[in-house]
Amino acid sequence: MVQALRTGAPPLLSLRTSKGKSRDEVVGQLTHALGLTPDKEPRVDHYYHELESGQLPLAGVRDSVYEALARVMEIDRSALVLKGPSPSDTTSPPAALYARAVPGTHPDLEVLAAPPKEPDEVDDLFTGGPG
Repeated sequence: MVQALRTGAPPLLSLRTSKGKSRDEVVGQLTHALGLTPDKEPRVDHYYHELESGQLPLAGVRDSVYEALARVMEIDRSALVLKGPSPSDTTSPPAALYARAVPGTHPDLEVLAAPPKEPDEVDDLFTGGPG
């Protein structure tokens, strides 16, 4: 993992591939190790992708995620090396969202104006901070 970090490769991706595990396999095992129900797997997959690709700010990831990830990857927790976004990456504004109506149709404005969903237990695990 340290060698991957030195070369600029995502360390978690390098670890996963060296273990011969598919992303789906890791996500399924991680979901189970975190004590989550299978219906939470798509949310875990989203956050795992961000974690594996170095896009998720590590300060928000709960210790229980690191512990579960180490068990899934069959390594000691202290050997887990991760890379998050650089500070400049986390301060950039969110990307713009565009909606386009197809001629002859009406966009569903209620969907476009829907309030953001309330954070759930998966959001808390990956963005709630240490603990």
